[in-house]
Amino acid sequence: IIVAIIIILMFVVIPSVMDAEEITLIIIKADLVNTSVNTLSKIDVDWTYKDLMRNIDDYKMKIIFVEGRIFNSQPDMNNVAMCMNETNTNCDVIFIWTKTNYLVDDYVKGYVSPLLLSENVKGDFLPYTVAVNMKCTNC
Repeated sequence: IIVAIIIILMFVVIPSVMDAEEITLIIIKADLVNTSVNTLSKIDVDWTYKDLMRNIDDYKMKIIFVEGRIFNSQPDMNNVAMCMNETNTNCDVIFIWTKTNYLVDDYVKGYVSPLLLSENVKGDFLPYTVAVNMKCTNC
């Protein structure tokens, strides 16, 4: 029943009405937040950054593993920006909605659920996700 509700919300309600906090409540109700890392590692899906950017709808409300450095934190909005696959000149950026107050230069890894592509201040569209189970590795 919960899976059916999530599927209905994902295709009907989420794109037009729901915000990240409401979606997080759905994830909590689906008991994903209390799911063990071991279980999450069994249900996460393989993904690449380019495929996520091209086909975000294929990943909506699924679980993916991410790892990287926080380079922007907005605790008043429950948002962080993570840099993954970082080189000297580039990185893959995702936004994460989280209730945890991560700081700039925290290294974080764990599981998120992609929701949509969100426009940043530069006009670029980047993946926006909700934290399901995240841990700071250098805090």
